Amino acid sequence: MSTRIKEAVEKTEEAADETTADVKLAVAVAEQAVGKAEKGDVVGAERSIAQAKQSVKSSMKNAKAAKDAAQAAMAAAKTEDTPLARAAAADVGNVAVVAEQQVVRAQEVVKEAEKAVEEASMKIKSAKAHFHAPTAVGGAPKDKFPWMARCEEVAKKFGDALWHHDNGALITLFAGDGSWADPVPMPPHVGTEKLKARIAKLPPMEKVELKEVFYSMSSKIFMAKNEVTFKGKSPFIILDYFEVDASMKILKLESHFHAPSALMGKPKPVGPEAVAKKFGQGLLNHGKDQVLLNLFVADGSWTDPVPTPPHVGTAKLKARIAKLPPMENVSVKEVFYSMSPKIFLAKTEVTFKGKSPFTVVDRFELA
Repeated sequence: MSTRIKEAVEKTEEAADETTADVKLAVAVAEQAVGKAEKGDVVGAERSIAQAKQSVKSSMKNAKAAKDAAQAAMAAAKTEDTPLARAAAADVGNVAVVAEQQVVRAQEVVKEAEKAVEEASMKIKSAKAHFHAPTAVGGAPKDKFPWMARCEEVAKKFGDALWHHDNGALITLFAGDGSWADPVPMPPHVGTEKLKARIAKLPPMEKVELKEVFYSMSSKIFMAKNEVTFKGKSPFIILDYFEVDASMKILKLESHFHAPSALMGKPKPVGPEAVAKKFGQGLLNHGKDQVLLNLFVADGSWTDPVPTPPHVGTAKLKARIAKLPPMENVSVKEVFYSMSPKIFLAKTEVTFKGKSPFTVVDRFELA
């Protein structure tokens, strides 16, 4: 076998070994980044991601060098055309292919780690828990609270007026100074005239079906989940948040949906579902770790349940968490998006020890 082939083989193997070393370092550092992110050290995790990316870049350079050297060996083997030369060239060709595969794997690991760090960096600025404790936890019948039926009636009237484009009926549901943010977080339409202008621009609808009503500890605050079908479109979900006055007129309405994914088939925002699940896991394991507390920014707030005063800041959040009852299960059932990846809601089934499961709808705003 010629010196030329031997040198090409040596260069291929040397570059492949360096590729392997780079890949091992990239994977190890990426895994460290995930560990740091899970512990709340986002800055340290981001530094590790940057280091892992640098190792991947080096591995790409070395894998290319291995491929170039292997090609040189194969070219020389064609000239020499001996069984030994052809075998050597084939071997280093496989070595170069393995090096490239290692780089691809490292890129995937770093990408997954980067996603985990991005999700860990999503901290809760505010959380608001919506449920009615007497009926949800205490087992009291709904008919003991007549206002619940009135809330459901408003939700039904709103959905029917939307569906049939009964603009007159729709505007009469609002108080004179009522507001409607549609969709969140767009600036609200405030007052009768602006509400009329907004309503006039609503698209034609084939159907609006009320699916669920979610209550709070206030007879004036509730939410409604509607399945809406615009003409010529597939059905999608809107979660409407209502605040009403003593006459059940709408003071504030906020419509939560993500138009690009709901109407155009585009991906949903990244992050909300992961945060909701971490929050649920933190609830379940409270007292065992700091996951729940670490999800909040230092000056974060938690209203639990709405509309009681919020627990603001790390010390008060810690005190609130310490008083949570033991739980058997917490399961996120549905996530409701808005036009902002930082504003979303999660429908979660919670089971306190010795109690029946009940539903909480949490509204989250991320920092």
